Amino acid sequence: MRWLSILLIFALLPFSQAFSATPLKIVIDPGHGGSDRGAVRNGIRESDIALKVSLLLRKKLAHNGDFKVYMTRTTNKLLTLQERAEFANDVDGDLFISIHANASRSLRAEGAEFYIQNQIGTKEEALFLAHRENEVDPDRKIEVEDRKARVLASIDEEITNPDILSILEDMQRSQRIIASERLARQLFSHWRGYRKKKKFPIRQAPFFVTSNVNMPSTLVELGYLSHKREAKAMTNSQIQEKMAQNLYQGLIKFKRALDQQQ
Repeated sequence: MRWLSILLIFALLPFSQAFSATPLKIVIDPGHGGSDRGAVRNGIRESDIALKVSLLLRKKLAHNGDFKVYMTRTTNKLLTLQERAEFANDVDGDLFISIHANASRSLRAEGAEFYIQNQIGTKEEALFLAHRENEVDPDRKIEVEDRKARVLASIDEEITNPDILSILEDMQRSQRIIASERLARQLFSHWRGYRKKKKFPIRQAPFFVTSNVNMPSTLVELGYLSHKREAKAMTNSQIQEKMAQNLYQGLIKFKRALDQQQ
């Protein structure tokens, strides 16, 4: 059957082949912005920290011919979650990195964390963090692009059977999650920021932006603004430079791994 052949080809296609072109297109998403300041502790705003580190990362990537950089915002601008995801999809990015700073009810929580799209049920803590991000648009009903259009855009085949479409969509999603986890691990392995979290630094959570972009994605929590020392460190320009350098090195390693697979 024709549809079965398509499924088999799709399943066996290595995800790295999606990155056949050079340079690798990186979409950087500084979290929050404008009237949405994100987490705020002692006058330190998450939106400011995210933008500063993102701009530093863009500068580093721009000097490397292996990458082409796009940013969802470069100023203190308010964007909806849907606008961020649509921008990344419109520029046909290869990787998506959303940069944030964390906060917790516990003043002892600290360390960077790396989130990818969830595949299975998540714990209460991850759901809380996802709610904190998604509540930017509490009254806005966000519409996800048509399932059929998204699937057919990648395989260029006319398939109308909803069951087959569902299978293909699940396969695409699984491939993105696998690549996203590899990206998150590379970023974490090169992390030398103020604090390197030792337990569960890579997690799954239903963040809107990582779940609605058509590419591998990671949401990076640089640290906790609710932790006094860590919050102070994240305002330090040298620490911000270090964080950007860590992310840059992780992206280089990820790109090299992709090149070796091709």
